[in-house]
Parts: sequence; C-alpha cells; structure tokens
Amino acid sequence: MIYAQAVILGGETVVGHHSIIGGNVWLTESVPPYSFVYQEHKTRVQSQEERRPTMEYNI
Repeated sequence: MIYAQAVILGGETVVGHHSIIGGNVWLTESVPPYSFVYQEHKTRVQSQEERRPTMEYNI
C-alpha cells in the first residue's frame, strides 16, 4: 500500500510485497517484504524557562 504524497525514486527501486509506504515519504532504495516505511514528525514545546533569552537592541 502506498499512501498519498509518497515519492518512489530510482529505476530499480523495489517495494516488497505486503509493505506499507506512508504519506510524504521519499523512498530512494528498495525495501524488503512486510516493511513499514514512514516519516516521523516530532514536535517539541519549550517552556519559557527553557528558552534562551533573546537579544534586544535599542537604537
């Protein structure tokens, strides 16, 4: 199964049977059967204390 926005590049790239290619994946090499390929998104939320102080310039 190949989900929307997946891009499979290369003339000899082979997707093995029963594999799942997730959306927005750029596949540039062959994958074996029963593979699950996906792009992992990580969102990080920083608190006010974790942020570095910004530099302010007064002209």
